[in-house]
Order: sequence, then structure tokens, then C-alpha cells
Amino acid sequence: MTKLTPLDAARHKDLKVTQQRAQMFAAGRHMIALNVAELSRAIVDFPVLISRVTGQGGFSLSALTSFEPGKNLYLDDDGWQSSFTPSQMHTFPFALMANDSDPQNPHFAIDESFPAFSKAEGQPLMDASGQPALWLSPIKAQLIENMKNAQLTDAFFQALVQHELISSLVISVQYSDGQTNKIGGLSSINEDRFKSLSTEALADLNGRGFLGPIYALLFSIFQLNGLIRKNNASKRFSPISKISLELAKDIQTF
Repeated sequence: MTKLTPLDAARHKDLKVTQQRAQMFAAGRHMIALNVAELSRAIVDFPVLISRVTGQGGFSLSALTSFEPGKNLYLDDDGWQSSFTPSQMHTFPFALMANDSDPQNPHFAIDESFPAFSKAEGQPLMDASGQPALWLSPIKAQLIENMKNAQLTDAFFQALVQHELISSLVISVQYSDGQTNKIGGLSSINEDRFKSLSTEALADLNGRGFLGPIYALLFSIFQLNGLIRKNNASKRFSPISKISLELAKDIQTF
């Protein structure tokens, strides 16, 4: 469980964070959560799907980085291999924490137990005068922006549910050696329902700025082809011969 502590000049004067913090976050993640404001940039490289938030009953946008849990095709010995970097990679391992004395100004916080932090090596969290290092400022700004975008993402999902546009999805991966792996727990836009929406419903979605993200989700499905190529180009992963998508009762093969 994460235990956050506000960044403190005296308490954290000798603390440092690894310069590999973004790679540390991405390592072993076959899905990385996004907010709706990131969709248009994320689909340049990633298939983006909808997943359930465990224990909360809500939804999350997730960039798929591999067909196998615990693996990430976009991270290798040379670093992060994408022109797009999710905001969670930019901000890790920092967070915002409620400030009871000033609710409009949340604390910039850390979990001291994270292995990204140490006193031995890395970037110092405090400058020579004992103040938070200047390079932390854009990270706090990004965290605040992420809070706003999280609200927008929730509104996006509420609109999708309202118009019954979310359908469950199963990805069936067939490997060259004959083995098959099924990836469940995912969803995407039901294109047939989207096409059948009334003019009024489309106007509502457009007025709220949600048509673009819907199209982005639909287009991003084709990035599964790129993910297959990336998988098959790596000696670390078993070659894939094809994948099949089952969206509700419809099946597509790539």
C-alpha cells in the first residue's frame, strides 16, 4: 500500500531519485493508464483499450504495450522506444496529497519506500538552499493537470455509458508454435452502436468534445498490427501468427 509523505526540506534534504524513474515505472507493465487528453498522441504508437479499475467499478483508458502480462515491448536496453511518453511516466514516483489547511494547494508528496528513492545516487530532491529542486516544478504542474484530466476522463466514460457505447473485448493471440493466449477484461467502442446514434446524440458528444476521443479509440485498434510486428521483431518474445478480436458477438482477425 502506498504511504504518501509531503516533500519536506528537512526530512528529505539528502534524498535522491533515480534518473531511470520513467523506465522503472514502465518495466513489467503490459498496460499503462492514460487520460482522455492523451489519446490523440498515444494512438500514434499504441492500441488504446478500455479496462476496468479494480475494486472501484469505473473504467480506465489503457495503452497496450504487450500481449503478455509483466512484459513491455516499448522498453529495452536502450530505453523507451516510443515518440509518446504517458504522463504517468513523466510524474513517477511523485504524487499529490490532500492539504487540509489549503485544499486548493495539494501537497507534493512521495512514498519514501519506493526503490526509486535513495540517498546514494540520483537527482537530488532539494537544491543547495534546501528548497525543492527546480526540476520538480513541471512534475507538480503535470500532476495538477492530470487531476483535471482525470475528471474529464470520468465525464468521457459517463458519456460512453449513457450512450451504451462500451462493449467487452477479448483478444485471442495465436503464436507460431501453436499456443494460444486469451486476454480478457478489456473493452472498446461498439462501432455499430456508434454509427446508429441519433443526430442529437452525436451533437451532444461533439459539444462535450468527446467525438475525437471516440474516433481515436476506434482508430487505435489498428495499432494492434504494429504491436504484433514489434513482438515478432524481438527475440525476447514468442512469434505471433495472428490475433483475433471478439467484440460482443463480432469477431475480427488481424
